[in-house]
Amino acid sequence: MVSVDDTGVGLGNAHTAGTGAGIQKRPSRLQSLFGRRSAPVLEPLTPRGTHAAIEVPLNLLSRPAA
Repeated sequence: MVSVDDTGVGLGNAHTAGTGAGIQKRPSRLQSLFGRRSAPVLEPLTPRGTHAAIEVPLNLLSRPAA
């Protein structure tokens, strides 16, 4: 698992709003790479910030490059 916590303004609280396309496409990108065994997490932290984590199968990470 790889995880990152930040202490920024948090999800949806920025003064300038992005399109959210990267966040929306994240689950399908992970599934295309790792199948249904990947587990993305994106959640707000209290009182502010965001927690992001990606769990992927270890055996897929350690296979030799083609």
